[in-house]
Amino acid sequence: MLNTIGLLLPYNQASQIEARAFIERKRLCGLVCRLENIMLLASIRVKPGAQLWRLDKPLASLAQHFDVAYRPLSQPGYFTTLHGTRL
Repeated sequence: MLNTIGLLLPYNQASQIEARAFIERKRLCGLVCRLENIMLLASIRVKPGAQLWRLDKPLASLAQHFDVAYRPLSQPGYFTTLHGTRL
C-alpha cells in the first residue's frame, strides 16, 4: 500500500481568501462544516478530474453535492443539489 503513495497527484491548497470566496459564491454560510473541509473542497474543485474519497459523512455528502466525490468506474454519475439550485 505504501508504494502506491507516489501515484497520488499533488494539489495546491486553496488560500483562506479563495475559501471565503468559495463559501460566498456557493452560499455555504450556515452549513455545519469545518473550515478545513471547505478549504479541501475549494482546493479539489480547481483540479480538473480530481475526486475526493472520504469516510467522514458530512464531507462525503458535500463532495457528492459538488460532484467531486470518488466514484468507482462502474458506478454511474450522480448529482445532488443544495439550496435547490444546480451548482
